[in-house]
Amino acid sequence: SPRIRFNWGFHDAAADVRYGRAVRDVSHHSCLAYAAGYVKGVAAAQVGEPTDSSEPAWLAHVAA
Repeated sequence: SPRIRFNWGFHDAAADVRYGRAVRDVSHHSCLAYAAGYVKGVAAAQVGEPTDSSEPAWLAHVAA
């Protein structure tokens, strides 16, 4: 489901930032939900927001 793929992207991104890995360019990713989650996860991790749950980011994503 899009929600699950968004979650995967969000947590992959948060881990990339947390462990100092390069942030990936997902602008051409085949799964739009994963890409959206990844972008939101990078943003959350970079500003120090909690990344243990993607729920707030998901709700903001679907409200937009």
